Amino acid sequence: METQKYTREGLIQLCKTQPKAAADLILLLLDRIDKLEARVLELENALNKNSQNSHKPPSSDGYRRNIQTSTPKDKKRPTGGQSVHLGTTL
Repeated sequence: METQKYTREGLIQLCKTQPKAAADLILLLLDRIDKLEARVLELENALNKNSQNSHKPPSSDGYRRNIQTSTPKDKKRPTGGQSVHLGTTL
């Protein structure tokens, strides 16, 4: 498709002198917008998939932190050993 630089005045003149060509241009642009919106939606859906919600292997998840398993504030017990244990090491 050949791209042309349209100005506001040029488009107004096109609508006045060649209304059928203006309508064809509008329909062409609306069709292109629909195709681009579908492509954006497809890419967003692919970006949001991981091994939890698709058949992708876990190795394809990348380095994102798994928020569900790494929330220490949900633990009810404090970290560390028992307070009466004598800690001896080598």
